[in-house]
Amino acid sequence: MNIFVLDPDQSIDDFYKNFFRVEFPKVELRFFRSTNDFFDTISYLKPDLVLTEFEIPNPFNVFNQLQSNQICFIVVSRIFSERIIVESLKHGAYDYIHKSNLKFDYFKNILIRAFLDLPRWQKINTECLSIQTFPEYQKYDESLKNLALESLQTSANIDPTIPVFVEGKTYILNFLTVRIPIYPELLSYFVAEEELQRMHAEWLKKAINIIEQLNGIIWIRKSDAFTAVFPQKDYLRPILASLEIKAYIVQVLSNLDISELKILCAIEQGSVVYSKDKENLYTEAINLTYHIVERLPSQYYLYITENIYKMLDPRTKKYFFKEENPFEGRAIYHFEYIS
Repeated sequence: MNIFVLDPDQSIDDFYKNFFRVEFPKVELRFFRSTNDFFDTISYLKPDLVLTEFEIPNPFNVFNQLQSNQICFIVVSRIFSERIIVESLKHGAYDYIHKSNLKFDYFKNILIRAFLDLPRWQKINTECLSIQTFPEYQKYDESLKNLALESLQTSANIDPTIPVFVEGKTYILNFLTVRIPIYPELLSYFVAEEELQRMHAEWLKKAINIIEQLNGIIWIRKSDAFTAVFPQKDYLRPILASLEIKAYIVQVLSNLDISELKILCAIEQGSVVYSKDKENLYTEAINLTYHIVERLPSQYYLYITENIYKMLDPRTKKYFFKEENPFEGRAIYHFEYIS
């Protein structure tokens, strides 16, 4: 069975490869970044199933072409909009999955159902395409289609859980700084320094991808670190993001047989006046998180301030322990797995 993956984000490739190798080892995967390469290939090699992002050029046009060519497809996207989901299904998608659900059995069950249902889907699709639409509807549909699709694709990038910042307004945000430094001793594991630099860039890219999947916004990016922001009420999401990034780093360690690869995370809440030039707008909260990941001992990877600790529920608090000495006048807590 051939499955084509149409997704501009290369960081998803490893997940698909590992998933299908374990769950469906007989499936052959092909990855495409652009719709041009994708359609050039299906002109001579028709896939059994397509997994496509919504964030591609003219997605609904692509869906229409897949439907007209009798190619079953599932939309796997980081966008979670009820209207986009409905429109994708109307344009022939077999199903729609948010990328945050890929780690659950839900994804596997949808694929099994799709594999078993392919002949029935093709028959239903053929019948639907053969039915003529009413002339009145067709005229109305054609007149509004372009405007509606443009509006939908624009609104798809607006997530209601993410604040829409206005220049000059003040916001209270949760700042998460993540630092993954390069250590010279790791060079012994690689052929050249260029390879280590490339892999380090991949680690940072994956960490940023985890942040964005949890509705965080990258605020500042450096060579070995970045700061993300989350809305005031989302104080648990940066903690969850830190845990997921740590789990990813642990996987990197096991794959590369490296004994230690440090990662440092710090979370603080603070007030900031929004400016489009975010790198020149440092707040006390950002400064503190950067100082923590640069200066505190690295035996613990996640540090939070007392501001964050006070908001946690009792069940979450039991995983954090107070540092003996204050840091820059603030009480600091560290996370421990063993708890």
